[in-house]
Amino acid sequence: MTSPNSLLDTVTGVLDQHELHYHLDDDNGMLSGSLRGDNGTWRFLVEVVERDTERGIIIVSFVPVNVPAPRRGAVAELLNRINFSKAMAFFAMDMSDGEIVCKSGFDLVDAELTPEMFDGTFLLNAHTLDHYLPAIMQVCFSAVAPEAAIAALDRQGSLMQ
Repeated sequence: MTSPNSLLDTVTGVLDQHELHYHLDDDNGMLSGSLRGDNGTWRFLVEVVERDTERGIIIVSFVPVNVPAPRRGAVAELLNRINFSKAMAFFAMDMSDGEIVCKSGFDLVDAELTPEMFDGTFLLNAHTLDHYLPAIMQVCFSAVAPEAAIAALDRQGSLMQ
């Protein structure tokens, strides 16, 4: 079984291959940085989990704005509609402050983490946030209905489910 440092080495190796700049908090097994996609720039966090019976990787990308209180219900509906079709990455919103994240992860209790596994999931997480960011922004800051925002994305081409 891989040690936490080996998990961390795998993660940093992949991020280094992509020439990403990140901050490593080795004491807590966390890396943070920023990504730029076609539709915006956002922060990401990768946590290497190694405690009690838990062992894994959690990838979190942060939508770059908080949803205003009056639009949180509509954005929650949008995120629910998106999540219904997703298998490997999902969105969540903190209803108290409007923070939205896109999360992905691995349970590695009885498994090895390969660079290809991490790379594929890290990129899927980033592409998922980047793909849906325009719909999130439309529903967040205009009167666009969640269904209409999804339909507009569908007309542009869908992201791998």
